[in-house]
Amino acid sequence: MRVSEVNHALLEPRLSSGVSSKALGLCWGPGAFTAALVATSGIQVWYAALPLALSAAIHAVLAWAYKKDTHIFSIYIQYARMGKRYHPDSREQLPETYERPAKFGRGVRM
Repeated sequence: MRVSEVNHALLEPRLSSGVSSKALGLCWGPGAFTAALVATSGIQVWYAALPLALSAAIHAVLAWAYKKDTHIFSIYIQYARMGKRYHPDSREQLPETYERPAKFGRGVRM
């Protein structure tokens, strides 16, 4: 049995401005790059605000999604990686590496 108290703040992912650093780079990186390209081209400088506004909207949607469940995107990534190895038939004999540990529902239908 655990004697010490678990600090739940250490279990949560580290967020920057409400989203993970990877998502932050994926939403603001291309937007800033596109804004820089538009600003240095012959088009008016005000059009460079459009990619930044789109990045801000994407950031707001991601921050809302992370606020609802901070682990949602890591779950989606894990599901995408395990998609080929998923065994929907609960009675199928799985390889030893995919079996549940003993005394933790091994052989139980899901």
